Amino acid sequence: MIVEHATRSSRVGVALFVVALIILACAPYWGDRQTLRLLAEMFTFVALASLWNLLAGYAGLVSVGQQAFVGLGGYLLFSLPARSERWWQFRWRR
Repeated sequence: MIVEHATRSSRVGVALFVVALIILACAPYWGDRQTLRLLAEMFTFVALASLWNLLAGYAGLVSVGQQAFVGLGGYLLFSLPARSERWWQFRWRR
């Protein structure tokens, strides 16, 4: 039995990964503000999905309390300034 450390498909995968990494590293030069924001949001969601996979999949930890805390904080972060005249004064609009 022969053990191969690098096959043709793994070399192609590494080459594509390096090309994608170079393109993304040059994103500030070719992308506008909206594109960079979209990329940042996509990478944030990928990081959160990876975190969820590690916690719930491999470790078997399912904690709803942390997700509820983050969700409530995100909701309040965007709803309070939208409902108030000034963000530091919590007066509700009528």
